[in-house]
Order: sequence, then C-alpha cells, then structure tokens
Amino acid sequence: MYIGSRIFFIFENAQAIRGMDLLMLLVCGLWIIYKYNKPEYGFWMIISCLLSVHLGFIDALVFPFLIIAFYFLQKERYCLFAVFFTLCCCVKMQPLIIAPILVCYFITLSIKKPYFIAPIKRILQMGICAILTLTPFFLIYGIEPIMKCIRSGLIAPGFSPNGLNFIWIVQYFLEMYFPDKTMPLTNGLPEIYWGPHGVMHIFNYVFWFIFIALVIFTLLIKHKTPIIILKICIIEYTFYFLFKLAVHENHLILAMVLTAILLCLEDTMINRWIFMVYAFITNMNMYLFYGITGITYFHNLSVANIPNSVILASANTVVLLGVNLLLFISILKDQR
Repeated sequence: MYIGSRIFFIFENAQAIRGMDLLMLLVCGLWIIYKYNKPEYGFWMIISCLLSVHLGFIDALVFPFLIIAFYFLQKERYCLFAVFFTLCCCVKMQPLIIAPILVCYFITLSIKKPYFIAPIKRILQMGICAILTLTPFFLIYGIEPIMKCIRSGLIAPGFSPNGLNFIWIVQYFLEMYFPDKTMPLTNGLPEIYWGPHGVMHIFNYVFWFIFIALVIFTLLIKHKTPIIILKICIIEYTFYFLFKLAVHENHLILAMVLTAILLCLEDTMINRWIFMVYAFITNMNMYLFYGITGITYFHNLSVANIPNSVILASANTVVLLGVNLLLFISILKDQR
C-alpha cells in the first residue's frame, strides 16, 4: 500500500489504493496468460475483480502473491512458494486460514508403519525462507501488532457484519424473535451489530470443528497433489465465509481466486462452473450492500416480507455447500 501511494502520489489515498489494485490485477492477468497459458481465464479473473477494486477493497493486493505461490507449489519450487505465500499473509490475514492445509501437504500420517512421513529438510528450508521474509516486518513493527491482527481476525468472536452467508440468516431470525437480547430489525431488515447474541458464537465453533476435521483429513490422505490441496483450501475457506463471525462481504473473493487457480491447474467443465458460481456470489454480495457506486445499496427490498438479502444468503449457503460437496467427492475419487 505504501509503494502504491508513492507510485500514484498525485492521487488521494483511496484512489492510490485503487490504482495499486488495478496494477496488481494486471500482474495476475499477465501471470495467468503467460505462465499458465490460459489467456481467457486471465481475462475472466480481471473482470471478476473489477467491482472489488472500484469499491476500494484492498483484496487485489493479495492476489498476485497467492497466484504466484500456487504456481511455484505446482512447479515444486518450494522455497519460492514459501516466500510468496508468506508475503500473501503479510498483506491480509485471511490467507492464514488455509496455511495449515498447505503445511499438511508435506506431512502424512498413517495407521501403518511408517506412521509419520515428512520431508524434514524441505520443511526446514521453507520455514527459514518464511522467517527471512517476515524479518523486515518484525524489525519495523514488532511481533505484537501482527499477533493482535491474528487474534482479532481469526480467534476473537468479533461481530456480525454484512455477508450473504449462514450467519446472516441466523442473525435475521435472532433480531426478529429476540430483539431485546440482540437488537431489533431496522425497517424489517437485519443490520450489522457489534455484540452478537451468545447463540451466534456457536457457529465459530462449527467453523473450527470443520477446520480441524479438514486438517486431520489432509494429514491422513495418501495421494496429495497441488490440485487436491487447492480443493481442500477452497472447502476450508468457504466454511470460514459461511460460519465464522466477523466475515465481511468481500471475504469470499479469496475463494473465488482459489477457484480461478484451480481452473488453471485443472481445466474441466465442472471447474469452469465452480469458478462462475464463486464469481457471481462474490460480486452479488458486494453489489447488494454497496451497489456500483459504493453508496447505493439494494438489500432493502423484500419478497413476501422476507428481505432479499436473507433469501440470497439462503441460496448462497445451499449452493456453496453443494459445490463443496462436489469438490470433496472429487478428492475422495482421486484417492482410489
């Protein structure tokens, strides 16, 4: 962001960030075109992210590091993978959610001998690369701001923000039936609130249960490829979006980028549909709450006295669960 503010110094900060976002999107598109040799998918990727850039989100700053990291993972250049994924996590904390799955790619547990299989030397090399990459950040900021960011974003219960996910549905019914314990609906619509009802905290545990289950599953499977690991990352991050408190309307875009990478690695019709589903849901989520301008929103409409945001959140939940079931089945088929 600092580099972007210097490159686009003639603009105010918000416009400088948008300029840097566009530059990073261009890097993503060119990498997909020339390294993955997928010109049409590079175009799709850029188009699918333009609304996020226009609304001023900084997610696009993450994408080049994420795409390049998985490219080097596929090419088995693990030190470069560690460097770029570490840089990815330094921009925003959301990629940390899939980090344990990526670690499990290199470790296998078995009920038969040998019980534990891991390339220790390779893991140490990647760990050293990650530490060297983080060293400037630690020297400048210290470790406490970084740990505070991780605690606030991944561990703390947080609040219930705009997100067309399962939490939004629960929030709507809690505000409808327990307004004294939460907050009443605003003109029949759910709104952000900063003190989620105790019942909602249960869904944080739902996410962490699924998270741990996926980590164990990844450790136990014998046949691991970058494509299989990528599918597990998509599943894990989708459950983060659906069930974790403090998830924002723009957070699903990271899963959309993961599906774009999957499409580059495994060009199948089903993966094309999966990318389109994630692209549509991601952009609909941002469009409903902010519109095109960032000011005009469209979540104040109702159908049969049910807010359109709740209807779309229900549809998103069903569709995303169905898509991730397909991904999980494909992983199991690859184990045969």
